[in-house]
Amino acid sequence: IEITNRCNMDCHMCPREVLDIELEHMDWDKFVTVVDKLNDKEDITLTGWGEPFLHPRIFDMVAYCKERGHKVMITSNGLFTKPTIEGDILKSGLDALTFSIDSVNGHLENGHTNNKVFEIIESLAKARTNGKPLLRLQSTLHAGGENDLYDVIRYGARIGCETINVGRLDRKYAPDLKR
Repeated sequence: IEITNRCNMDCHMCPREVLDIELEHMDWDKFVTVVDKLNDKEDITLTGWGEPFLHPRIFDMVAYCKERGHKVMITSNGLFTKPTIEGDILKSGLDALTFSIDSVNGHLENGHTNNKVFEIIESLAKARTNGKPLLRLQSTLHAGGENDLYDVIRYGARIGCETINVGRLDRKYAPDLKR
């Protein structure tokens, strides 16, 4: 469910700025309507072309889904704007948290990389109870970035991430990037 398309990053490969859509958060009533139409216990990912933790009701949304028996995941850039978010994540019952990062050594000019993000990921990895939330890293393979990808995989293994997702670079809105 795309709960926001607002973001605190401006990644070269992201089409958010060129889609010619209003940047906004999903309102609460619309969110409730969508979730209430789900009949079965679903795997719900709160994500989109924005940063979910910017939504002012993100933890209400997690709670609403959990109360209805759904498994809840979030995909984030990890650049949290409030110091309480880490603690709120750990208390929320969130099932899985995916961080989008493309390099752990800063070699990629156009990828998701920020040293503060690594501190947050490592802090959450250490503070989890019973492995919850599951932690995943999501990386986009850029031309010449194979070693960066291997470093992301090794980094994830070292800090206890359960999964590393690798995506293909979408060049539709950034044709200058190379696969």
